[in-house]
Amino acid sequence: MKLRGSAATIGDLTLTHDSSLTLFWKKPVNIKIFHNPRCTKSREALKQIEKAGIEPEVVEYLEEPPKQAELDKICRILDIHPQDLMRKSDKLYSQLVADDRKLNRKEALKILVENPKLIERPIILDEDENKAVIGRSAELVKQLLP
Repeated sequence: MKLRGSAATIGDLTLTHDSSLTLFWKKPVNIKIFHNPRCTKSREALKQIEKAGIEPEVVEYLEEPPKQAELDKICRILDIHPQDLMRKSDKLYSQLVADDRKLNRKEALKILVENPKLIERPIILDEDENKAVIGRSAELVKQLLP
């Protein structure tokens, strides 16, 4: 057991208390954020996660693009077609997807892998709970926080 101020850590669990000395066990949270540090929404989401006391795994997806299998998994968790993960307002989208035609799943994933700039951001993933959100608002990010 490790003691830190008003908290004790035993393995992966943290024991804390409130002002009435009621004890709480906190399960560790495994959050990953696909982050673009140049994006205001992404910076706000990261700040919100950290303010909740969570140290997320930060993936700067423009520098370290996700693999096709990971993007497919994220889309399945979000219950969306990969084309719905694309930033349709980006000029690159209109260059790659003529007339906003409907892509099949494989085509859309290939475009996202080859052009990570098109990935909507930030994506926040809780793999332990098999949940994800596109964190464009504080309310959406809050859905994944304890």
